[in-house]
Amino acid sequence: MEELADIWNCSTRYAKTIINRLATNNVIEWEVFRGRGKKPKLTLLRSKNEAIYEVFDELWNQEKFDKAYELLKEHQLLNHHLAEEWLLNRYGIQQLQTNKHIFRQPYSKVDVNFDPLYFLSRHDFHFAEQIHETLFIFNEESKKVETNMLFAYETEDFQTWRFILRKDILFHNHEPVKASDIKRSLERAAIFTNEMFIYMEIIIINDYELTITLNKPFSLFTNCLASYRTSILPEDHKQGTIGCGAFKFVSNTDEKLQLDVFSHYFKQRPWIDGIEILYTRNMSSFAVSSKPFDDTIPFTEMVFEENGADYVSLNGKTGPLSNPALRETIYSLIKAEDYVMHEWREIEANSWHYGEKLTEVHASTLIPPDQFPTLTIGVQQIREGVNHEREALILQTALANYGIKSTIHIVDFKTTNEDISQQFDLFVGGYAVGRDVILSLIGLYMSPQNTVLGMLSEQEQQLCLDLFEEIYSSDDHELMMNHLNQIETILLKTYSLKFLTHRTHWQYVRKDVNYKRIQFDSHGRIDYKGIYA
Repeated sequence: MEELADIWNCSTRYAKTIINRLATNNVIEWEVFRGRGKKPKLTLLRSKNEAIYEVFDELWNQEKFDKAYELLKEHQLLNHHLAEEWLLNRYGIQQLQTNKHIFRQPYSKVDVNFDPLYFLSRHDFHFAEQIHETLFIFNEESKKVETNMLFAYETEDFQTWRFILRKDILFHNHEPVKASDIKRSLERAAIFTNEMFIYMEIIIINDYELTITLNKPFSLFTNCLASYRTSILPEDHKQGTIGCGAFKFVSNTDEKLQLDVFSHYFKQRPWIDGIEILYTRNMSSFAVSSKPFDDTIPFTEMVFEENGADYVSLNGKTGPLSNPALRETIYSLIKAEDYVMHEWREIEANSWHYGEKLTEVHASTLIPPDQFPTLTIGVQQIREGVNHEREALILQTALANYGIKSTIHIVDFKTTNEDISQQFDLFVGGYAVGRDVILSLIGLYMSPQNTVLGMLSEQEQQLCLDLFEEIYSSDDHELMMNHLNQIETILLKTYSLKFLTHRTHWQYVRKDVNYKRIQFDSHGRIDYKGIYA
Protein backbone atom coordinates (compact mmCIF):
# COMPACT_ATOMS: atom_id res chain seq x y z
CA MET A 1 0.00 0.00 0.00
CA GLU A 2 2.93 2.32 0.72
CA GLU A 3 4.27 1.66 -2.80
CA LEU A 4 0.91 2.62 -4.34
CA ALA A 5 0.66 5.73 -2.18
CA ASP A 6 4.10 6.75 -3.41
CA ILE A 7 3.10 6.16 -7.08
CA TRP A 8 -0.14 8.09 -6.66
CA ASN A 9 1.54 10.79 -4.58
CA CYS A 10 -1.04 10.54 -1.81
CA SER A 11 -1.34 9.26 1.75
CA THR A 12 -1.48 5.55 2.56
CA ARG A 13 -4.96 6.07 3.95
CA TYR A 14 -6.23 7.61 0.72
CA ALA A 15 -4.50 4.86 -1.31
CA LYS A 16 -6.63 2.34 0.60
CA THR A 17 -9.76 4.36 -0.28
CA ILE A 18 -8.82 4.25 -3.98
CA ILE A 19 -8.18 0.50 -3.85
CA ASN A 20 -11.53 -0.16 -2.14
CA ARG A 21 -13.36 1.97 -4.70
CA LEU A 22 -11.68 0.23 -7.65
CA ALA A 23 -12.40 -3.18 -6.16
CA THR A 24 -16.06 -2.26 -5.54
CA ASN A 25 -16.39 -1.21 -9.17
CA ASN A 26 -14.77 -4.49 -10.33
CA VAL A 27 -11.86 -2.64 -11.92
CA ILE A 28 -9.30 -4.57 -9.85
CA GLU A 29 -9.08 -7.61 -7.60
CA TRP A 30 -7.13 -7.10 -4.35
CA GLU A 31 -5.98 -10.25 -2.49
CA VAL A 32 -4.26 -10.18 0.90
CA PHE A 33 -2.13 -13.16 2.04
CA ARG A 34 -1.33 -14.04 5.62
CA GLY A 35 2.23 -14.55 6.65
CA ARG A 36 5.25 -12.38 7.15
CA GLY A 37 6.74 -10.93 3.98
CA LYS A 38 3.84 -11.91 1.76
CA LYS A 39 2.64 -8.90 -0.24
CA PRO A 40 -0.94 -8.38 -1.44
CA LYS A 41 -1.70 -9.26 -5.04
CA LEU A 42 -3.34 -6.68 -7.35
CA THR A 43 -5.02 -7.93 -10.54
CA LEU A 44 -6.32 -5.50 -13.16
CA LEU A 45 -9.69 -6.73 -14.42
CA ARG A 46 -9.56 -4.66 -17.60
CA SER A 47 -7.91 -5.30 -20.94
CA LYS A 48 -5.44 -2.70 -22.15
CA ASN A 49 -8.01 -1.22 -24.54
CA GLU A 50 -10.65 -1.12 -21.81
CA ALA A 51 -8.22 0.74 -19.56
CA ILE A 52 -7.41 3.20 -22.36
CA TYR A 53 -11.12 3.72 -22.92
CA GLU A 54 -11.63 4.61 -19.24
CA VAL A 55 -9.01 7.36 -19.53
CA PHE A 56 -10.28 8.46 -22.94
CA ASP A 57 -13.83 8.72 -21.62
CA GLU A 58 -12.70 10.76 -18.63
CA LEU A 59 -10.71 13.18 -20.80
CA TRP A 60 -13.66 13.52 -23.17
CA ASN A 61 -16.11 14.25 -20.36
CA GLN A 62 -13.72 16.93 -19.12
CA GLU A 63 -13.83 18.39 -22.68
CA LYS A 64 -10.10 17.81 -23.14
CA PHE A 65 -10.67 16.63 -26.70
CA ASP A 66 -7.16 17.16 -27.96
CA LYS A 67 -5.70 15.16 -25.08
CA ALA A 68 -8.23 12.39 -25.75
CA TYR A 69 -7.05 12.22 -29.38
CA GLU A 70 -3.41 12.28 -28.29
CA LEU A 71 -4.07 9.32 -25.99
CA LEU A 72 -5.46 7.31 -28.92
CA LYS A 73 -2.55 8.35 -31.11
CA GLU A 74 0.00 7.44 -28.42
CA HIS A 75 -1.40 3.91 -28.24
CA GLN A 76 -1.77 3.62 -32.05
CA LEU A 77 -5.55 3.43 -31.82
CA LEU A 78 -6.51 6.51 -33.80
CA ASN A 79 -7.46 4.48 -36.89
CA HIS A 80 -8.45 1.32 -35.01
CA HIS A 81 -12.05 0.16 -35.40
CA LEU A 82 -12.55 0.28 -31.62
CA ALA A 83 -11.48 3.91 -31.32
CA GLU A 84 -13.47 4.78 -34.42
CA GLU A 85 -16.56 3.41 -32.70
CA TRP A 86 -15.80 5.40 -29.54
CA LEU A 87 -15.54 8.59 -31.57
CA LEU A 88 -18.45 7.98 -33.92
CA ASN A 89 -20.74 7.55 -30.94
CA ARG A 90 -19.74 11.01 -29.75
CA TYR A 91 -20.32 12.87 -33.03
CA GLY A 92 -23.37 13.59 -35.12
CA ILE A 93 -26.80 13.93 -33.49
CA GLN A 94 -26.60 13.24 -29.77
CA GLN A 95 -29.74 12.80 -27.65
CA LEU A 96 -29.17 14.12 -24.14
CA GLN A 97 -30.95 12.96 -20.99
CA THR A 98 -33.01 16.15 -21.11
CA ASN A 99 -34.43 14.93 -24.45
CA LYS A 100 -32.52 17.64 -26.24
CA HIS A 101 -30.63 16.90 -29.43
CA ILE A 102 -27.16 18.35 -29.97
CA PHE A 103 -25.18 18.08 -33.18
CA ARG A 104 -21.45 17.55 -32.53
CA GLN A 105 -18.75 17.84 -35.17
CA PRO A 106 -14.92 17.74 -35.06
CA TYR A 107 -13.13 20.73 -36.56
CA SER A 108 -9.61 22.06 -36.77
CA LYS A 109 -9.07 24.94 -34.35
CA VAL A 110 -9.09 28.31 -36.09
CA ASP A 111 -9.90 31.81 -34.91
CA VAL A 112 -13.51 32.59 -35.82
CA ASN A 113 -14.58 36.16 -36.60
CA PHE A 114 -18.29 36.41 -35.77
CA ASP A 115 -18.66 40.00 -36.95
CA PRO A 116 -20.09 39.63 -40.47
CA LEU A 117 -18.59 42.92 -41.58
CA TYR A 118 -15.05 41.69 -40.97
CA PHE A 119 -15.06 37.95 -41.63
CA LEU A 120 -12.43 36.80 -44.09
CA SER A 121 -12.81 33.08 -44.63
CA ARG A 122 -15.60 30.68 -45.58
CA HIS A 123 -15.20 29.33 -42.05
CA ASP A 124 -16.14 32.75 -40.62
CA PHE A 125 -19.07 33.05 -43.02
CA HIS A 126 -20.31 29.57 -42.19
CA PHE A 127 -20.78 30.38 -38.51
CA ALA A 128 -21.88 33.99 -39.05
CA GLU A 129 -24.84 32.81 -41.10
CA GLN A 130 -26.01 30.65 -38.17
CA ILE A 131 -26.10 33.68 -35.86
CA HIS A 132 -27.08 36.58 -38.13
CA GLU A 133 -29.92 37.56 -40.46
CA THR A 134 -30.23 40.04 -43.31
CA LEU A 135 -33.11 42.19 -44.59
CA PHE A 136 -33.27 40.09 -47.77
CA ILE A 137 -32.16 36.58 -48.71
CA PHE A 138 -30.97 35.17 -52.02
CA ASN A 139 -33.03 32.20 -53.21
CA GLU A 140 -30.57 29.80 -54.80
CA GLU A 141 -33.26 27.94 -56.74
CA SER A 142 -34.95 30.96 -58.33
CA LYS A 143 -31.74 33.07 -58.34
CA LYS A 144 -33.84 35.96 -57.04
CA VAL A 145 -33.79 38.07 -53.89
CA GLU A 146 -36.68 37.74 -51.42
CA THR A 147 -37.68 39.63 -48.28
CA ASN A 148 -36.45 38.14 -45.01
CA MET A 149 -36.63 40.56 -42.08
CA LEU A 150 -38.92 42.91 -44.00
CA PHE A 151 -42.69 42.65 -44.25
CA ALA A 152 -42.64 44.74 -47.44
CA TYR A 153 -40.62 47.29 -49.39
CA GLU A 154 -41.23 49.83 -52.17
CA THR A 155 -39.22 51.79 -54.73
CA GLU A 156 -40.08 53.59 -57.95
CA ASP A 157 -36.68 54.77 -59.10
CA PHE A 158 -34.11 52.43 -57.43
CA GLN A 159 -32.84 55.48 -55.53
CA THR A 160 -35.43 56.04 -52.78
CA TRP A 161 -36.56 52.95 -50.90
CA ARG A 162 -39.23 52.41 -48.24
CA PHE A 163 -38.75 49.48 -45.86
CA ILE A 164 -41.40 48.05 -43.49
CA LEU A 165 -39.91 45.76 -40.85
CA ARG A 166 -41.56 42.60 -39.51
CA LYS A 167 -42.80 42.96 -35.92
CA ASP A 168 -41.91 39.54 -34.55
CA ILE A 169 -38.11 39.70 -34.62
CA LEU A 170 -35.98 39.59 -31.46
CA PHE A 171 -32.23 39.74 -31.01
CA HIS A 172 -30.62 37.01 -28.93
CA ASN A 173 -30.58 39.40 -25.96
CA HIS A 174 -34.41 39.50 -26.34
CA GLU A 175 -34.44 43.12 -27.44
CA PRO A 176 -36.81 43.79 -30.38
CA VAL A 177 -35.27 44.60 -33.75
CA LYS A 178 -36.23 48.18 -34.65
CA ALA A 179 -35.72 50.59 -37.51
CA SER A 180 -32.92 52.25 -35.52
CA ASP A 181 -31.00 48.95 -35.59
CA ILE A 182 -31.45 48.80 -39.36
CA LYS A 183 -30.15 52.36 -39.77
CA ARG A 184 -27.16 51.79 -37.50
CA SER A 185 -26.22 48.46 -39.12
CA LEU A 186 -26.44 49.78 -42.68
CA GLU A 187 -24.40 52.88 -41.84
CA ARG A 188 -21.83 50.69 -40.14
CA ALA A 189 -21.61 48.47 -43.24
CA ALA A 190 -21.06 51.48 -45.51
CA ILE A 191 -17.35 50.62 -45.73
CA PHE A 192 -18.49 47.54 -47.66
CA THR A 193 -21.06 49.29 -49.87
CA ASN A 194 -19.43 52.69 -50.51
CA GLU A 195 -17.81 51.48 -53.74
CA MET A 196 -21.28 50.84 -55.20
CA PHE A 197 -23.47 53.56 -53.62
CA ILE A 198 -23.57 56.06 -50.75
CA TYR A 199 -26.40 56.64 -48.30
CA MET A 200 -27.59 60.21 -48.76
CA GLU A 201 -30.28 59.94 -46.10
CA ILE A 202 -31.84 57.32 -43.83
CA ILE A 203 -35.02 58.54 -42.13
CA ILE A 204 -36.68 56.58 -39.32
CA ILE A 205 -40.46 57.05 -39.54
CA ASN A 206 -41.29 54.79 -36.59
CA ASP A 207 -39.92 51.63 -34.95
CA TYR A 208 -40.88 49.51 -37.94
CA GLU A 209 -40.61 51.84 -40.91
CA LEU A 210 -37.82 53.83 -42.56
CA THR A 211 -36.89 55.36 -45.90
CA ILE A 212 -33.48 55.25 -47.50
CA THR A 213 -32.21 57.56 -50.23
CA LEU A 214 -29.07 56.64 -52.17
CA ASN A 215 -26.77 59.00 -54.03
CA LYS A 216 -27.79 57.38 -57.33
CA PRO A 217 -30.13 54.67 -58.61
CA PHE A 218 -28.87 51.23 -57.64
CA SER A 219 -31.08 48.41 -58.83
CA LEU A 220 -29.11 45.78 -56.90
CA PHE A 221 -29.69 47.42 -53.53
CA THR A 222 -31.85 44.51 -52.35
CA ASN A 223 -29.16 42.04 -53.48
CA CYS A 224 -26.61 43.98 -51.49
CA LEU A 225 -28.81 43.82 -48.39
CA ALA A 226 -29.00 40.03 -48.79
CA SER A 227 -25.25 39.86 -48.23
CA TYR A 228 -24.14 38.80 -44.76
CA ARG A 229 -21.83 41.82 -44.74
CA THR A 230 -24.99 43.87 -44.15
CA SER A 231 -26.39 41.67 -41.36
CA ILE A 232 -28.52 43.50 -38.81
CA LEU A 233 -26.84 43.74 -35.41
CA PRO A 234 -27.94 45.40 -32.14
CA GLU A 235 -26.09 48.42 -30.81
CA ASP A 236 -24.24 46.25 -28.27
CA HIS A 237 -23.28 43.49 -30.70
CA LYS A 238 -20.16 42.33 -28.79
CA GLN A 239 -17.97 41.70 -31.83
CA GLY A 240 -20.79 40.08 -33.73
CA THR A 241 -21.78 37.42 -31.22
CA ILE A 242 -25.34 38.79 -30.86
CA GLY A 243 -27.69 38.50 -33.81
CA CYS A 244 -31.25 37.39 -34.48
CA GLY A 245 -30.53 34.14 -36.32
CA ALA A 246 -31.60 30.56 -35.72
CA PHE A 247 -28.73 29.85 -33.33
CA LYS A 248 -27.25 32.02 -30.59
CA PHE A 249 -23.64 32.20 -29.46
CA VAL A 250 -22.89 30.56 -26.10
CA SER A 251 -19.11 30.23 -25.90
CA ASN A 252 -15.92 29.73 -27.88
CA THR A 253 -13.00 28.22 -25.97
CA ASP A 254 -9.81 26.39 -26.91
CA GLU A 255 -11.83 23.18 -26.70
CA LYS A 256 -15.13 23.91 -28.43
CA LEU A 257 -17.53 26.37 -30.02
CA GLN A 258 -21.06 26.12 -28.68
CA LEU A 259 -24.23 27.52 -30.27
CA ASP A 260 -27.74 26.95 -28.88
CA VAL A 261 -31.00 27.16 -30.77
CA PHE A 262 -32.77 30.50 -30.39
CA SER A 263 -36.28 29.59 -29.26
CA HIS A 264 -37.67 32.98 -30.35
CA TYR A 265 -36.35 32.75 -33.92
CA PHE A 266 -38.76 34.57 -36.23
CA LYS A 267 -38.78 31.84 -38.87
CA GLN A 268 -39.09 28.06 -38.62
CA ARG A 269 -37.20 26.78 -35.59
CA PRO A 270 -34.41 24.26 -36.35
CA TRP A 271 -35.14 20.76 -35.10
CA ILE A 272 -31.86 20.32 -33.22
CA ASP A 273 -31.32 22.20 -29.97
CA GLY A 274 -27.69 23.15 -30.38
CA ILE A 275 -24.35 22.79 -32.12
CA GLU A 276 -21.03 21.87 -30.57
CA ILE A 277 -17.92 22.18 -32.73
CA LEU A 278 -15.17 20.23 -30.97
CA TYR A 279 -11.71 21.53 -31.80
CA THR A 280 -8.91 19.08 -32.43
CA ARG A 281 -5.65 19.01 -34.36
CA ASN A 282 -6.10 15.30 -35.04
CA MET A 283 -8.75 15.17 -37.74
CA SER A 284 -9.93 11.75 -38.87
CA SER A 285 -12.57 10.92 -41.46
CA PHE A 286 -15.37 9.74 -39.14
CA ALA A 287 -18.72 10.24 -40.82
CA VAL A 288 -17.95 13.10 -43.22
CA SER A 289 -14.82 12.90 -45.34
CA SER A 290 -13.29 14.45 -48.45
CA LYS A 291 -12.17 10.95 -49.45
CA PRO A 292 -14.26 7.83 -50.16
CA PHE A 293 -14.75 5.33 -47.34
CA ASP A 294 -13.85 1.67 -47.55
CA ASP A 295 -16.07 -0.45 -49.80
CA THR A 296 -17.49 -2.19 -46.73
CA ILE A 297 -18.98 1.09 -45.44
CA PRO A 298 -22.21 2.46 -46.97
CA PHE A 299 -21.85 6.14 -47.90
CA THR A 300 -23.26 8.90 -50.10
CA GLU A 301 -21.11 10.92 -52.50
CA MET A 302 -21.80 14.66 -52.85
CA VAL A 303 -20.06 17.03 -55.30
CA PHE A 304 -19.97 20.83 -54.99
CA GLU A 305 -18.47 22.85 -57.84
CA GLU A 306 -17.27 26.27 -56.66
CA ASN A 307 -17.57 29.34 -58.87
CA GLY A 308 -14.50 31.57 -58.59
CA ALA A 309 -10.85 30.88 -59.25
CA ASP A 310 -7.24 31.32 -58.26
CA TYR A 311 -5.71 33.88 -60.59
CA VAL A 312 -2.74 36.08 -61.53
CA SER A 313 -3.21 39.81 -62.15
CA LEU A 314 -0.68 41.47 -64.46
CA ASN A 315 -0.10 45.15 -63.79
CA GLY A 316 -0.93 47.15 -66.91
CA LYS A 317 -1.30 50.35 -64.92
CA THR A 318 2.24 51.03 -63.66
CA GLY A 319 5.70 49.48 -63.96
CA PRO A 320 7.31 47.44 -66.75
CA LEU A 321 4.18 45.39 -67.54
CA SER A 322 2.34 48.53 -68.60
CA ASN A 323 4.07 47.65 -71.87
CA PRO A 324 1.49 45.35 -73.56
CA ALA A 325 4.18 43.25 -75.30
CA LEU A 326 5.94 42.49 -72.00
CA ARG A 327 2.61 41.68 -70.41
CA GLU A 328 1.66 39.32 -73.23
CA THR A 329 4.99 37.52 -72.86
CA ILE A 330 4.40 36.88 -69.15
CA TYR A 331 0.82 35.81 -69.91
CA SER A 332 2.09 33.20 -72.37
CA LEU A 333 4.43 31.74 -69.71
CA ILE A 334 1.58 31.06 -67.27
CA LYS A 335 0.15 27.58 -67.90
CA ALA A 336 -2.95 26.83 -65.82
CA GLU A 337 -2.24 23.09 -65.86
CA ASP A 338 0.93 23.67 -63.81
CA TYR A 339 -1.16 24.93 -60.88
CA VAL A 340 -3.78 22.17 -60.69
CA MET A 341 -3.74 20.09 -57.49
CA HIS A 342 -5.43 16.89 -58.62
CA GLU A 343 -5.59 15.47 -55.10
CA TRP A 344 -7.78 18.47 -54.19
CA ARG A 345 -10.03 17.81 -57.22
CA GLU A 346 -9.05 21.11 -58.85
CA ILE A 347 -9.54 21.78 -62.56
CA GLU A 348 -8.13 24.40 -64.91
CA ALA A 349 -10.04 27.69 -64.92
CA ASN A 350 -10.87 29.85 -67.93
CA SER A 351 -13.40 32.14 -66.27
CA TRP A 352 -14.88 32.98 -62.88
CA HIS A 353 -17.70 30.63 -63.89
CA TYR A 354 -16.90 27.00 -63.11
CA GLY A 355 -15.98 25.02 -66.21
CA GLU A 356 -16.85 27.80 -68.69
CA LYS A 357 -14.75 29.68 -71.24
CA LEU A 358 -16.37 32.99 -72.14
CA THR A 359 -13.39 34.41 -74.05
CA GLU A 360 -10.73 32.74 -76.18
CA VAL A 361 -7.33 34.37 -75.63
CA HIS A 362 -4.12 33.59 -77.51
CA ALA A 363 -0.77 34.97 -76.33
CA SER A 364 2.09 34.53 -78.79
CA THR A 365 4.44 37.49 -78.30
CA LEU A 366 7.75 36.55 -76.68
CA ILE A 367 10.02 39.46 -75.72
CA PRO A 368 13.60 38.31 -74.89
CA PRO A 369 14.16 37.86 -71.14
CA ASP A 370 17.05 40.36 -71.05
CA GLN A 371 14.52 43.13 -71.70
CA PHE A 372 12.76 42.43 -68.39
CA PRO A 373 13.82 43.91 -65.05
CA THR A 374 13.42 41.87 -61.85
CA LEU A 375 9.65 41.58 -61.36
CA THR A 376 7.86 41.80 -58.01
CA ILE A 377 5.14 39.24 -57.20
CA GLY A 378 2.55 40.00 -54.52
CA VAL A 379 0.83 37.10 -52.75
CA GLN A 380 -2.63 37.35 -51.21
CA GLN A 381 -2.74 36.22 -47.57
CA ILE A 382 -6.05 35.80 -45.73
CA ARG A 383 -4.39 35.02 -42.40
CA GLU A 384 -1.10 33.58 -41.17
CA GLY A 385 -0.28 30.48 -43.22
CA VAL A 386 -3.37 30.78 -45.44
CA ASN A 387 -2.11 32.32 -48.67
CA HIS A 388 -1.25 31.68 -52.33
CA GLU A 389 2.49 31.30 -51.89
CA ARG A 390 2.47 27.87 -53.55
CA GLU A 391 1.04 29.36 -56.74
CA ALA A 392 3.50 32.27 -56.56
CA LEU A 393 6.44 29.87 -56.36
CA ILE A 394 5.17 28.01 -59.45
CA LEU A 395 4.89 31.37 -61.24
CA GLN A 396 8.39 32.34 -60.13
CA THR A 397 9.76 29.04 -61.47
CA ALA A 398 8.07 29.59 -64.86
CA LEU A 399 9.62 33.06 -65.07
CA ALA A 400 13.04 31.75 -64.01
CA ASN A 401 12.94 28.98 -66.61
CA TYR A 402 12.51 31.68 -69.26
CA GLY A 403 15.30 33.79 -67.73
CA ILE A 404 13.26 36.41 -65.82
CA LYS A 405 14.16 37.14 -62.20
CA SER A 406 11.48 37.89 -59.63
CA THR A 407 10.89 38.38 -55.91
CA ILE A 408 7.90 37.23 -53.84
CA HIS A 409 6.20 39.27 -51.12
CA ILE A 410 3.31 38.17 -48.87
CA VAL A 411 0.56 40.82 -48.82
CA ASP A 412 -2.07 41.26 -46.11
CA PHE A 413 -5.62 40.74 -47.33
CA LYS A 414 -6.62 44.28 -46.29
CA THR A 415 -4.00 46.03 -48.43
CA THR A 416 -5.76 48.34 -50.92
CA ASN A 417 -5.49 47.91 -54.66
CA GLU A 418 -3.84 51.34 -54.97
CA ASP A 419 -0.95 50.17 -52.79
CA ILE A 420 -0.71 46.85 -54.63
CA SER A 421 -0.73 48.41 -58.11
CA GLN A 422 2.10 50.74 -57.08
CA GLN A 423 4.24 48.00 -55.51
CA PHE A 424 3.82 44.85 -57.60
CA ASP A 425 4.08 43.81 -61.23
CA LEU A 426 2.13 40.59 -60.65
CA PHE A 427 -0.35 39.58 -57.98
CA VAL A 428 -1.43 36.03 -57.14
CA GLY A 429 -4.76 35.61 -55.38
CA GLY A 430 -8.04 33.77 -55.27
CA TYR A 431 -11.72 34.59 -55.12
CA ALA A 432 -14.75 32.44 -54.35
CA VAL A 433 -17.87 33.70 -56.10
CA GLY A 434 -20.87 33.65 -53.79
CA ARG A 435 -24.41 32.45 -54.35
CA ASP A 436 -25.44 35.76 -55.89
CA VAL A 437 -23.06 35.70 -58.86
CA ILE A 438 -23.82 39.21 -60.11
CA LEU A 439 -23.35 40.96 -56.79
CA SER A 440 -20.35 38.79 -55.95
CA LEU A 441 -18.53 39.76 -59.14
CA ILE A 442 -19.36 43.43 -58.60
CA GLY A 443 -17.90 43.09 -55.11
CA LEU A 444 -14.76 41.52 -56.53
CA TYR A 445 -14.18 44.27 -59.08
CA MET A 446 -15.22 47.27 -56.96
CA SER A 447 -13.71 46.39 -53.59
CA PRO A 448 -10.87 48.62 -52.31
CA GLN A 449 -8.87 45.40 -51.98
CA ASN A 450 -9.58 44.51 -55.63
CA THR A 451 -6.39 43.49 -57.39
CA VAL A 452 -8.06 42.69 -60.70
CA LEU A 453 -9.66 45.86 -62.06
CA GLY A 454 -7.15 47.96 -60.13
CA MET A 455 -4.28 46.87 -62.39
CA LEU A 456 -5.94 47.95 -65.65
CA SER A 457 -4.82 51.11 -67.43
CA GLU A 458 -6.96 54.16 -66.67
CA GLN A 459 -8.62 54.02 -70.10
CA GLU A 460 -9.61 50.36 -69.73
CA GLN A 461 -10.73 50.95 -66.15
CA GLN A 462 -13.08 53.67 -67.37
CA LEU A 463 -14.59 51.31 -69.94
CA CYS A 464 -15.39 48.89 -67.11
CA LEU A 465 -16.76 51.63 -64.83
CA ASP A 466 -19.12 52.77 -67.60
CA LEU A 467 -20.43 49.20 -67.86
CA PHE A 468 -20.99 49.13 -64.09
CA GLU A 469 -23.06 52.32 -64.24
CA GLU A 470 -25.33 50.68 -66.80
CA ILE A 471 -25.67 47.63 -64.53
CA TYR A 472 -26.63 49.80 -61.55
CA SER A 473 -29.50 51.49 -63.39
CA SER A 474 -30.99 48.32 -64.90
CA ASP A 475 -33.11 45.50 -63.52
CA ASP A 476 -32.43 43.29 -66.53
CA HIS A 477 -30.58 40.20 -65.27
CA GLU A 478 -29.40 39.22 -68.75
CA LEU A 479 -27.97 42.70 -69.41
CA MET A 480 -26.11 42.60 -66.10
CA MET A 481 -24.50 39.25 -66.87
CA ASN A 482 -23.57 40.34 -70.39
CA HIS A 483 -21.85 43.46 -69.03
CA LEU A 484 -19.94 41.46 -66.42
CA ASN A 485 -18.84 39.06 -69.14
CA GLN A 486 -17.65 42.05 -71.20
CA ILE A 487 -15.54 43.21 -68.26
CA GLU A 488 -14.00 39.73 -68.00
CA THR A 489 -13.25 39.85 -71.73
CA ILE A 490 -11.49 43.22 -71.37
CA LEU A 491 -9.31 41.82 -68.59
CA LEU A 492 -8.38 38.73 -70.59
CA LYS A 493 -7.80 40.36 -73.96
CA THR A 494 -5.51 43.01 -72.44
CA TYR A 495 -3.51 40.19 -70.76
CA SER A 496 -4.33 41.69 -67.36
CA LEU A 497 -5.90 38.59 -65.81
CA LYS A 498 -4.92 34.92 -66.05
CA PHE A 499 -7.16 32.29 -64.50
CA LEU A 500 -5.46 29.33 -62.83
CA THR A 501 -7.75 26.78 -61.14
CA HIS A 502 -11.27 26.08 -59.90
CA ARG A 503 -11.97 24.18 -56.71
CA THR A 504 -14.32 21.22 -56.45
CA HIS A 505 -15.53 20.10 -53.02
CA TRP A 506 -16.33 16.41 -52.57
CA GLN A 507 -18.07 15.13 -49.48
CA TYR A 508 -18.61 11.49 -48.55
CA VAL A 509 -21.15 10.87 -45.80
CA ARG A 510 -21.55 7.56 -44.01
CA LYS A 511 -25.06 6.12 -43.90
CA ASP A 512 -24.58 3.85 -40.88
CA VAL A 513 -23.96 6.45 -38.14
CA ASN A 514 -25.54 9.49 -36.49
CA TYR A 515 -25.14 11.56 -39.67
CA LYS A 516 -27.91 9.93 -41.69
CA ARG A 517 -30.08 13.02 -42.10
CA ILE A 518 -27.66 15.92 -42.04
CA GLN A 519 -28.13 18.51 -44.75
CA PHE A 520 -25.55 20.42 -46.83
CA ASP A 521 -25.70 23.86 -48.40
CA SER A 522 -24.47 24.61 -51.93
CA HIS A 523 -20.92 25.15 -50.65
CA GLY A 524 -20.67 21.70 -49.11
CA ARG A 525 -21.03 23.03 -45.56
CA ILE A 526 -23.38 21.35 -43.11
CA ASP A 527 -26.72 23.17 -42.96
CA TYR A 528 -27.56 22.91 -39.26
CA LYS A 529 -31.05 24.34 -39.75
CA GLY A 530 -32.07 21.29 -41.79
CA ILE A 531 -30.70 18.55 -39.50
CA TYR A 532 -33.07 16.11 -37.82
CA ALA A 533 -32.73 12.66 -36.27
